[in-house]
Amino acid sequence: MSVKHGFPLVVLLFALITGCAVDSGVRVAGKPVPVGTPLPPTPSGAGMSIDPVRVLREDPGVDVKIKATLTPSCGTSYPVSAQYVNAPGTSASPVPIAVVSVFRCGPETCTVRRDVAAYVYRLFDDGRTERVFDSEEPGSRIEIGKQMLVLQLPAYKGNEPALCPFGERGVGLRWDGGKFVEDVDGKAVSP
Repeated sequence: MSVKHGFPLVVLLFALITGCAVDSGVRVAGKPVPVGTPLPPTPSGAGMSIDPVRVLREDPGVDVKIKATLTPSCGTSYPVSAQYVNAPGTSASPVPIAVVSVFRCGPETCTVRRDVAAYVYRLFDDGRTERVFDSEEPGSRIEIGKQMLVLQLPAYKGNEPALCPFGERGVGLRWDGGKFVEDVDGKAVSP
């Protein structure tokens, strides 16, 4: 093979390998779950972990379109990450939770957002999980703060539909003892 004809193949291979990497931007969303690999030890916080792909697949409240994306599409990994913490604001009686993100591989563009959906599951000692928040709006993600979770959603100008959001808007979520609710007026935003 000559260098002239092999160069496009090398570039294509490099693009495929780097195109499905998890970005290392400002937020830490965790790493995709490798296929057939046991979960890593749980970081400090909740003290327990889950198989997020299994939990999403078995949850009847997760949209079938989201479940359809749960295939090893990032090389050998699923497009899912999980972070484990105690629910913010529950230091007197900690509530272990997993913040689960579903995303797309490849670069983010105006018409293709990497974040697909975000979920919060309460974790129980016996291995059960309970979904206590979800957002299946494209572009949604959840950030973990000291006093509350923050749902980040795409923000658009005016009432006109736009291909590209001009930014994000954050919605504070606080634990009410059984689920996460909007912090502003206490209106429930999850099941």
